[in-house]
Amino acid sequence: MNQFAILTLSSPPKKTSRKKSVAAALALSGFVVACDGADSELSELAGVWQSRGYGLIAEIDADKVTFTEKSPTACLPSESNNANRFLQRLKTEITPDVRTIALGSNGTLSTVVFDRLDAQDLDDLCQNGRAYRSSDPMTNFEVFWQTFDEHYAFFAERNVDWHTVYADLHSQINEATSEHHLSQLLGQTLEELGDAHVGLYVDGDDLVYVPSRLENRLRQECQAMGCDPYEEWEKREESNGDIVTLNYLNGAAEFGLRGYAQWGQIDPETGYFRIDSMSGLSDDGHSASDDIRAIHQVLDSVMADLGSLPTMIIDVRYNGGGYDAVSVAIASRFTEERLIFGSKRAYISGDATKPQDLVVEPANDGRYDGRVAVLISGQTASAAEIFAMAMRAMPHATLVGEPTEGILSDELYRTMPNGWEISLSNEIYLTHDGELFEVTGVPPDVSATFLDKEQLGKSVDSGIEAALRTFARSS
Repeated sequence: MNQFAILTLSSPPKKTSRKKSVAAALALSGFVVACDGADSELSELAGVWQSRGYGLIAEIDADKVTFTEKSPTACLPSESNNANRFLQRLKTEITPDVRTIALGSNGTLSTVVFDRLDAQDLDDLCQNGRAYRSSDPMTNFEVFWQTFDEHYAFFAERNVDWHTVYADLHSQINEATSEHHLSQLLGQTLEELGDAHVGLYVDGDDLVYVPSRLENRLRQECQAMGCDPYEEWEKREESNGDIVTLNYLNGAAEFGLRGYAQWGQIDPETGYFRIDSMSGLSDDGHSASDDIRAIHQVLDSVMADLGSLPTMIIDVRYNGGGYDAVSVAIASRFTEERLIFGSKRAYISGDATKPQDLVVEPANDGRYDGRVAVLISGQTASAAEIFAMAMRAMPHATLVGEPTEGILSDELYRTMPNGWEISLSNEIYLTHDGELFEVTGVPPDVSATFLDKEQLGKSVDSGIEAALRTFARSS
């Protein structure tokens, strides 16, 4: 990444930054969580627990917690690599008769609820074994299809009949199907969903590529103009970066967070803050906590430099996502009161878990109470959309630009019997007034085309200009 843009596109761009998955954030170390010095507390929870949604089983004994991924036909050990301790994530008071426990997750906004199972051990739940492995093509196809059937929340919104997909794939797969052919069939099937949070990982490589709204728009423009869309994208991004830094910020921009943040003053009344990712921000670590500390340090500087100005532009047009918790941390600087900006539920077999409120608590200090314009685009994705959704609920904020990518759900990762990994969107985010922006994207209040060729030719950023006009109209 250069200092002005996330993407430098001499070749096809990388897939939109992925949200951190809930299962991976549940304080797992491999698939066993050691709980040093906590034997007596953990023994009160000894037994088998099953999650509401998410397809997880937790087997607890006196000194460890083993997590297993469960599908209708297979159970596999979870392979998440987080090293956080189980009890640090526990949100439930431990008593001898406790029947339900809740676990928070690092970086997401999810709380996963587990219920104790009576007189039933893991072998009863996993009749094919607790570490089921198979290279059989039909077995892997069945687990693949059933996992999406059980957990994927948006077939209707994406106009996909998953049962028709089953019949089509079933006719093409048999015991002689090669691994390469199977991966092609499954990868192509997932690409047709058009969901950038869906993936198929074979030997660490994601075989699913879904272009963003912005990329699709530039492809269409280049078809008419006869240009290479990736070269054109790179040119426009570099031009836009120069225009913002030199023309609007008068060459006096500040940079931080490993190049992901930029801020400065546009005019005597308006500040500008650009943030290009909701993860990977810290030099000191890779966890959500590290990134939250880093973003607050930069926001302290931003508020010291710009907090007294009556208007501010926040630019997340390049932001492909990361940790929802980082998004909420930024939003906490722009509210004076506790704000419930939406809810989320986990889809499971035609039903969903109980809604959980999405909440922004006001930061202790360094808050901004002026008018805000949030710049969004078709490249704004995932956790950055959660930020846009939170800001949309604030009366002093206006969204300016284009609809966002429309991939708000966290990703649920699952391992197939042959060792391949799949990811899918299983969470339903609704706004505080009940709107669903998955697929359609978070809409702007004021429209402005991002990376507009004609406007860039005039050294103009259409989003910034629209924001300034919005401030002028409301003054």
